[in-house]
Amino acid sequence: ATQPELKLSMHFEPTVRPAEAEVKGTKFPARKQCRVTLFQDCAVPAGFLKVPTSNGHHKQHQSWQQLQDHLLQARLFIYILHQVLHPDVRLVPTETTTIGEILTRKAAEGVRVLVLTWDPRNGRDTIPTTPDVESARTFFQKTGVHYHSVPCRSTGGLSEDDVPEGGPGLHTFTHHEKVIVMDAEAANGKRRPVAFVGSIDMARGRFDTPTHPLGFTSAGGSARKDKSKSKGKGGENLSSPPDEKYDFGAGPVLPWHSASCKVEGAIARDLMQTFAMRWLKQVENLDPRNTVSLRSSILLDLKGIDFVDPSEDVFTGTDGWQVQQFRCMGPTAIAGDDKRDMVEAYIHQIRRASRFVYIESEYFMGASHHWGPNMSDIPCQNPVVHELTMRIVSKIYAQEDFAVYIVIPLHPRAGPPGSDPVQAALFWQSETFRYMYRTIGSALQESKVKKHPTDYLNVFCLGAREPPSGGPSDIVKHLSAKQQQLHLMRRHMIYVNSNVVIFDDEYLLLGSTSVNQRSLAGDRNTEVALGMVETACSKEGRHDTPQGVISGFRLSLWAEHLGCYKTFF
Repeated sequence: ATQPELKLSMHFEPTVRPAEAEVKGTKFPARKQCRVTLFQDCAVPAGFLKVPTSNGHHKQHQSWQQLQDHLLQARLFIYILHQVLHPDVRLVPTETTTIGEILTRKAAEGVRVLVLTWDPRNGRDTIPTTPDVESARTFFQKTGVHYHSVPCRSTGGLSEDDVPEGGPGLHTFTHHEKVIVMDAEAANGKRRPVAFVGSIDMARGRFDTPTHPLGFTSAGGSARKDKSKSKGKGGENLSSPPDEKYDFGAGPVLPWHSASCKVEGAIARDLMQTFAMRWLKQVENLDPRNTVSLRSSILLDLKGIDFVDPSEDVFTGTDGWQVQQFRCMGPTAIAGDDKRDMVEAYIHQIRRASRFVYIESEYFMGASHHWGPNMSDIPCQNPVVHELTMRIVSKIYAQEDFAVYIVIPLHPRAGPPGSDPVQAALFWQSETFRYMYRTIGSALQESKVKKHPTDYLNVFCLGAREPPSGGPSDIVKHLSAKQQQLHLMRRHMIYVNSNVVIFDDEYLLLGSTSVNQRSLAGDRNTEVALGMVETACSKEGRHDTPQGVISGFRLSLWAEHLGCYKTFF
C-alpha cells in the first residue's frame, strides 16, 4: 500500500521597506486628490502654542464647530455611525443648541437623517440598557430621525452556540467606529459628500480642549459651561464610579483627549458605502447585491439627485491628499464581503517607517505568545506589537537611530483602578512592554550597541493638575470624603481617547482603532480608520523628513502634552 505523504510549502515575504504608502489587497484602494482637515481635541483656544511647518505655522482647526456647521448646512442626508450619541450634548458649549435638536430640525426640513449606534445589551433583554441609549431612543421617538441601536454580535471567533450566557462577545464587544457623513455644497449648485472620522465621541462629558480643565468649583453648580459634562449619574465622567453623595456640579470631571479629521473627495464616498453596508445588514437586513430590495431601502438613492460627479470632486496642490479606508468588521456587522485589513495597514506602515513612530492609543497590548511560558493562550496575540518591536531590533542591528513614542491613559476606563477588568488590562499592558524592552535589550547586548532601550522606546501617560484656589476650609462641606480628597489633590489623569499613529511625519493613521485584540482581531469590535499621506510631502524618492501638515499635527499634539514647543520636538 502506498504510504501517505505530507507535503509542506512555505512562502516568505520580504520585510524590506515597502516603497508605496498605499496598502494593496484591502477592501478599498487609496483615493487620490482628496482634502483632509486634522483636529486635535474638540476645540483649540485662540492663540494656542504656535508650531512651525514648511508652509508657516500649523493651523489648528475647531472640530466640533466645523461638524455643527456642516450638519446645519446639510440638504440631502446625514449618516451617523457611532458607539453612543446622547441628544443633550452641545457641539459648541457656548450655544444652547444640542445635537439632538440639530438632527430633529434637519429631519423636519426633509433631510434623510439615519443614526446607527451600539446597543450595550447586545440582544439580551435581561441586561439593562444605558442612560445614553435610553435617552436617545426617547428623544428621537416620534421624530423624523431614523435612530437605531443595534447589538454587536461578535463572538471573539466562537460560534454563538458555543458562547455561554453572558459570555464574551454577546455583551462585551462594541460597535466602536465613529463616522459622520453628510452632503455639502459643491460647484454649480451641486452637492458632494463630506465625512468626519476619529474619536468624535458624543456621549456626555467628552468635550475637550488642549488645556484639559478639571472643572473644579468651590460651591457646587455647573463645573463647566457644557453642562452635559457634569450631569448624570453612574460615574461616566470619572475613572471610577462615585458614591451616592458625589456632587457632579463641584467636579472634577475626567479630562478627555481626542483627535479626528474631516475628509472630502472620493474617500467620503467610501465612508458612505461603509455606512450603507452596516445599515443594510443590521437595520434593514437587505442583500446589497439585490437591486430590487435596495429600492425599498430608506437609504438615499443618489440617482436623479444633482450630486457632483466623482471626477469633479477633486483637490490638487497642497490640498491634495491620498487617503485610504481600513475596516475591522465581521460578517455579523456588515453586508457584503468584508476584509479585515486594519492589521495589514499597521504592518505595512511599520515596515515603511525609517526614523520614528508616534502613537496615541486608548490601549496598547499584543504579542501575548511572546510574553513568556504559559502565556501563549492569552487572547491578545495581535501582531502589531511584535512587528513594531522587530522594526526596532532591525534598526539596532543596522546601527541606525529609530524611536517609538507611545501615549496611553494611566489606566483603562473600565471601572475603578483596583477592579478586576482594569487590573487584568494593566497586567496585559505591562507584559506587552516587558516583552518589548526585554527584546530590545537583548538586541543591544548582542549587537554591542552602547545605547539604552529607552533610546528606542518610550511610553507616556498624561495628567492634569490645577493650583488650589483656597485652603481646605473652602471645600464644600456637603461633599463626600472621596470628593473632598479629589478637591485637595486637584489632579487627575487625562484619558487618551485619540487613536493616532504617525510614521516619519509622512503617513497618518487615524480612527477608532486601538492597539489591542478587540480592535484588531476583526471578529470583536467594529472599527474604522483612515490612512493618509500628503501628496506634496510624500517620502517616496526623498530622504529627509517631511514638514507638512502631518508633521505640524504631531508637533502640536506634543506641544499640548508638554505645555510648550521646542525646536528639538
